[in-house]
Amino acid sequence: MTRLSLELLGTFAATFDGHAVSRFRSSKARALLAYLAVEANRAHSRSSLATLLWPESSEQDAYRNLRVTLHRLRRALDDIAPDAGDEILQIGGGHVQIDHSALTLDVAEFRNLLDAVSAHGHTSPDLCRVCIERLRQAASLYRGDLLAGFDLANAPLFEEWLVVEKERLQRLCLWTVSSLASVYEHQKDLTKALEFAHRELALDPYREESYRRVMRLLTLSGRRSEAIACYLDCQRVLGDELGIEPDEETIALVNRIRSGDVAPSQHSPVRLVNFPTMFTPLVGREAELHAISERLSDPGCRLLTLIGLGGVGKTRLAVEAARHIAAESEWTSARFFDGVFFISLASVDSPEFVPATLAGDLGLTPHQGTTVADQVIDFL
Repeated sequence: MTRLSLELLGTFAATFDGHAVSRFRSSKARALLAYLAVEANRAHSRSSLATLLWPESSEQDAYRNLRVTLHRLRRALDDIAPDAGDEILQIGGGHVQIDHSALTLDVAEFRNLLDAVSAHGHTSPDLCRVCIERLRQAASLYRGDLLAGFDLANAPLFEEWLVVEKERLQRLCLWTVSSLASVYEHQKDLTKALEFAHRELALDPYREESYRRVMRLLTLSGRRSEAIACYLDCQRVLGDELGIEPDEETIALVNRIRSGDVAPSQHSPVRLVNFPTMFTPLVGREAELHAISERLSDPGCRLLTLIGLGGVGKTRLAVEAARHIAAESEWTSARFFDGVFFISLASVDSPEFVPATLAGDLGLTPHQGTTVADQVIDFL
């Protein structure tokens, strides 16, 4: 099946099989393709599309314009690959829809990555190596605002849709880079923390929390003069654009920076965990939990097996014991510095698949020339 790749985060770009496609020349054709791609989860009536893009035309002219534009889109797709137009554009019964299975879309990938982070059930993404990588991938997909620099004259409904979607995606990206900045600050990786803090500030130049983060990170990196310059930028932007002064917290921070009174972050390195969500409390297993903790606190204990009949709650007990261990920060630092992981092998029906399952849950990326088993061993 034909797979067209569309990049809409930033300037419009289309590729097929790695080659740039420049056949979508008219603004209306690009607007229609972008709209159908972003809203690919439903079919759209010809009437709504005609009104969206040609609101000032008569109904007859708007329908004709839509018909011509759809024809040109299909022809452009067919030029890419035989029958691509029919595979990608589903037209019939007065409705139009893009087959999302024939399309790769950066907006959809961006949303799917963040949905996966949300579905993983963590109170904070810095507790999961897999979710950190998902956030990094999402941040890399966001090359700029939705259809940056795109202008469509005389189509206010399309512009309204674009503004709403653009702001929604901006907020998601702001949360993404803010989360990553927080993750790396907690891990004391100031270089990466600053990278994402600057992106956070670029997305919302009026957000004082972002200025404070950059100021703090610059100071902790030994770049105090740059931190003070960042405050002056904040003061100028807020004054020139909003007519206000920085708030008390921001002023207090710059005063501490000037006096050399900004201490390093007191956060301890974040322990990575990936426990499954349990919807009921564990009751009456305190003795077993204590026994497990005692056994695992022994440096000589490298493997502890829970034995019992099926359905008695071995997995539930193991997860709860791991939660207790992860919550005891000093104990965890001493014995399990890199974190505590839950990896289910219930669906693994052959020993040969165990390394791949471990690697997937640990968030390891395959490397050529190294077996998966060796990667897991090196990581552990």
